[in-house]
Amino acid sequence: MKHILNILFGGVTLLAFAQCGSSQVFESNPPFSLDTAHIEPWTAGEADQYKGVNLFFPVASGKEIILDTVYFRTTKAPLMRIQKGSYLVYKATIENKEQPYDIIMHADPKKEFGNQPPRNTHLPFQLEHDQAVLSYSDGEQRKYYKVTGMQLAPAIHYEDRPALKN
Repeated sequence: MKHILNILFGGVTLLAFAQCGSSQVFESNPPFSLDTAHIEPWTAGEADQYKGVNLFFPVASGKEIILDTVYFRTTKAPLMRIQKGSYLVYKATIENKEQPYDIIMHADPKKEFGNQPPRNTHLPFQLEHDQAVLSYSDGEQRKYYKVTGMQLAPAIHYEDRPALKN
């Protein structure tokens, strides 16, 4: 009987801890407010060899809060703060890197040199196509805010590939 109670208690404890790590709580009342966020697709190069999106998050109030990261579709990207006078917007440039690559499989391991490891596209959030999650610090605590209903802006073409902030 003691063993059954120990197993039951251990199982309940493991389930409780497993749920804590996977659930992210979104702020329903963040210390800032945003105007309409935009998704701007872009291409670059002579034959549109580079593709991606620019994300724009205009801040209406709460400009003292610093947003640092955006989670969008299958990507995490840093945010760049752009301020001109009283206008403040955060911008992220994300390049689409879904080009297939060859994997060399050979009996001789030296011939497999140069294979790329698989890409990890798992994000801690379930997002729709027009949603993003903004990350910011409030004191020492990391907080998240989900942006919904992002508007699609007209596409833009650059001559050269845009600089990506790392």
